[in-house]
Amino acid sequence: MINFIPEEKVQEILERVSIEQIISRYVSLRQQGQNYLGLCPFHNEKTPSFSVNPSKGLFYCFGCGVGGNVFTFIMKAENYTFAEAAEFLASQAGILLADNKLIKKADKEKNYLIDINTLAQKYYHYLLVESSKGKKALEYLEKRGISSNTIKEFGIGYSLDDWESLINFMKKRNVSLSKLEQVGLISPSSGNNSGYYDRFRGRIIFPIYNLNGLVIGFGGRIIDDTLKAPKYLNSPETKIFQKSKLLYGMNIARDEVRRKDLVILVEGYMDVIAAHQKGIKNTVASLGTAFTADQARMLKRYTDNVVIAYDADEAGQEAALRGLSILHENGCKIKILTLPEKSDPDDYIRKHGPEKFIHSIKNQAVPLIEYKLRIAIQKNNPDALEGKKKILDFIIGDLVEINSLVEREYYLRLISSKLGVTEQVIAAEIGKYSKRLQNIGANRDKKVIVRNNSKEKYLFGESVQYRVERFLAKYILENPQKIDWFQESVGLHLFQVSKFRFLIASLIKYIEDNEISDRFNFKAFMLTLPEESQSILSQLLNTNEDTYSLNDCVYIIKNNWYKTQIENLKKEISAAEECDQREVVDSLVLNLIQLQREWKK
Repeated sequence: MINFIPEEKVQEILERVSIEQIISRYVSLRQQGQNYLGLCPFHNEKTPSFSVNPSKGLFYCFGCGVGGNVFTFIMKAENYTFAEAAEFLASQAGILLADNKLIKKADKEKNYLIDINTLAQKYYHYLLVESSKGKKALEYLEKRGISSNTIKEFGIGYSLDDWESLINFMKKRNVSLSKLEQVGLISPSSGNNSGYYDRFRGRIIFPIYNLNGLVIGFGGRIIDDTLKAPKYLNSPETKIFQKSKLLYGMNIARDEVRRKDLVILVEGYMDVIAAHQKGIKNTVASLGTAFTADQARMLKRYTDNVVIAYDADEAGQEAALRGLSILHENGCKIKILTLPEKSDPDDYIRKHGPEKFIHSIKNQAVPLIEYKLRIAIQKNNPDALEGKKKILDFIIGDLVEINSLVEREYYLRLISSKLGVTEQVIAAEIGKYSKRLQNIGANRDKKVIVRNNSKEKYLFGESVQYRVERFLAKYILENPQKIDWFQESVGLHLFQVSKFRFLIASLIKYIEDNEISDRFNFKAFMLTLPEESQSILSQLLNTNEDTYSLNDCVYIIKNNWYKTQIENLKKEISAAEECDQREVVDSLVLNLIQLQREWKK
């Protein structure tokens, strides 16, 4: 992987790559005027709201708000880093990014470690499917209902119950012991014995792939559950394998997750494999570790909707609760499926079939609060006063966050029926808890008058101020040669909408840094913006509903700025008078008089 992409190479990619041709591989586009329209690949929709602007090299979805250039699209569609997207696009355009001298030594080493893992995976797979030595493991998988096609799709293998089988195989291929240890395939012998042994000996091997389908680690499962050994064993943390940032099966599942706008999160390798084999291909697992924020963010790139289908035992419940919290903090919409008879998804699918499992996902998975209520009732007596208090304390923080009145009423009724407490009392407890949170926040802030000229209280929604700033920002960004006129006639400080102010400030900086006087490279400018601002810019340039004269824009923006400043000053004066801060009041009054004079000019 090349980490540093020279700017001239980025420019060459933008000039030679056709954004509509790249996107058309993922989206069926039809031309409408100068733009192209299609169904957004990043969320489910029936009416096309995804627009591609070839002349500016932009895309934007009016449905979900995602936008940017061809780099942004590939990064989102393939979950690539910028460097990975650049390498992909360069290969499509026949561009050589750099010669071998520019490739860092660390990247060479990582590629070599991946090559070692790939070689090990092929060896393990051969032992399972082609060698008589893997017969016992193959029979185990067949007994679990795993087909030969599934074994091939997931690259499953077997490690001989031998201390040095892999070591000897690798030695013949000139792979050093230090590299095998570095990648986590062997471990040093303990005690007085020097040397190494195969880490995964005597186990069924599940290769772990990154999103690009490269083997970066392994999981191994013992065949005989009566042995006193960990049932599952993962690769240790290495330069290429960080299990807290990975999800098993995501390299296969991601397209289906995006298409169905739903991911099913399970605990184990076999749960994922059983689900995929039965056509439930939007299923992934968290590699047997506690669910992490990195994993939540990975899921969020493909969908907001998560169903947790962990094992129904107590350990599974605890894991589900941890996952709930992390997913909720990262903005996911979560439901939890509790399977009957303390079964796991693998057992349930084999026993009842995929149709019943999908039916359970759709009809029996419950939202976060209902699940937490169920767990709290299991652990506390809802008939006892102390139990009622503990149950309500367990879920009240989630109840406070509910904004929908309909949703709040539903939960008030549900909790009332479960605890035997009136809805009014529960609502009062929610109010008390909410007020306590507000007081905690208020106590953190000192009673100091702070001047804030950037408040956007007038700008939420489609106010005249917002529309005028949007129109003028679009005009300047489409006509960057007018930037001097803007700075003289309006001035950046008068803009009250922060996202438009940031775009114009970025444009000014780009022009100054590059000493641009005539030829402006819009695609190059866009690359200097953060991802969020690229989406905002894409939306802005695809908005055509407003038309104003430039003189009207200047008048409205200046007029509203003065009105806002004067109103803020009056509030500050009132606050200072209440605190009996005489000197502050006098100073603010002078400022108010000066502003009013300037406004009348």
